[in-house]
Amino acid sequence: MTKNTGCIFVIQDQTVRDLKDKLAYTCLTDSKHQPSTFTCLAAITWAHVTNARIASLSSETALAEDARLMISVDWRRRISSDVITPSSGNAIALPIASIKKSTISAACNEDQETSYYALVTIARTIDEAILSVNDDFVAARTALFRSVPDPRFIGLDFDLSDPLDFYLNTWRHFGTRTHWDLPGLDNQDFARGIAPDAVRRAQVGFGTGAGLVLPETNATKFEVLVTLDVEAMEHLCNSTS
Repeated sequence: MTKNTGCIFVIQDQTVRDLKDKLAYTCLTDSKHQPSTFTCLAAITWAHVTNARIASLSSETALAEDARLMISVDWRRRISSDVITPSSGNAIALPIASIKKSTISAACNEDQETSYYALVTIARTIDEAILSVNDDFVAARTALFRSVPDPRFIGLDFDLSDPLDFYLNTWRHFGTRTHWDLPGLDNQDFARGIAPDAVRRAQVGFGTGAGLVLPETNATKFEVLVTLDVEAMEHLCNSTS
């Protein structure tokens, strides 16, 4: 049975700022579009994780031509009408971005011009996946859930154990500014309580093929938890790209 592990990678805020400038691309309106912080983090994480997973396989392993990234998108922000209230429950859609393996490999090239060119393509692909969540997307998704007797039996054509399938989510804005008034906390301001030093995901074990941008604890850096099989993680941690 394959053993999985997890590792938290720290990416400095200035690195992401520089990357946003370098990954700006021209839109159909001939204006420059700078990708979001999440898109930049997703692009470099997806590229390097997938490259490491492919590198950890034997040369005889047959793979599809495209790598896929599934991301979580709050569809309430992507539609033209306010159809639900904030308390209506989970409103997450899961669009999938797809790109050639050769582009993933190029993004990890040690030649910066080659890697940046590929990362621009990856960033644009991720943005297009996010933008695909619109009124039509939500209408089709809602119709699907309404048409099945039991939505628990709806599955996803997506396999996280496949080295070409990766899932990324963000908890960046969750919880670290919440103050707690709990007995035993040192140096707490009893009027306000105390904020956590960090927020971590509690889990009995690690899965594979997934990444999570952890809640903000320091505005100068980002923390990304990546879970992979042990061999792929070794390749990722030892990568020189």
